Amino acid sequence: MAVSLYAGPEHIVSYFLSTDNQCKLTPMIAERSDDEKDSSSAQVSRIQVAVDVGATARLDTEEGRALQFACEAGAQAMTASSVDRIARYPAMK
Repeated sequence: MAVSLYAGPEHIVSYFLSTDNQCKLTPMIAERSDDEKDSSSAQVSRIQVAVDVGATARLDTEEGRALQFACEAGAQAMTASSVDRIARYPAMK
């Protein structure tokens, strides 16, 4: 199963395969075009990430958000969600 997400100026299509109790996630990232008909010049990046069951992988976006992918029980499903990235500074002593 594949999921299509928009993250600001980027369009991300991802899918996963279940192998060795891991979710093998493959997101493909392209610049979003206003003209869907002329996508021949679009730059596309493809990465592969092995995500253990119960773990997550994050892709940061330019706009301060991240896409989070979680590998579910038995590596039979993944969930995708958008989260805010917040800078955290340690308390001063």
